[in-house]
Amino acid sequence: MLSCKHYDILELCCIYKLAIKVQLGNGQLIQGIAINLVNNTNNEECIRLQLSAGLNRVTQDIELARIHSIEALVKNPYFDRVIFSDS
Repeated sequence: MLSCKHYDILELCCIYKLAIKVQLGNGQLIQGIAINLVNNTNNEECIRLQLSAGLNRVTQDIELARIHSIEALVKNPYFDRVIFSDS
């Protein structure tokens, strides 16, 4: 479960459509623009990223529980890098 601080940072990412790099607990890296916080079909909280795919708007939902850290890819007054878990 995420702390309120971490959830607030994710909300800011979505409000300002920040470009971020997400590192999952397994080390996988995913880059995209934060679009929204949503629930997937299993009712798990996710962040929806718009991925770079040319002219197509491809999105990917990432379960919040799988996130190890996020890094801002653009300068902003809120954060540079935030670690969510020790895994």
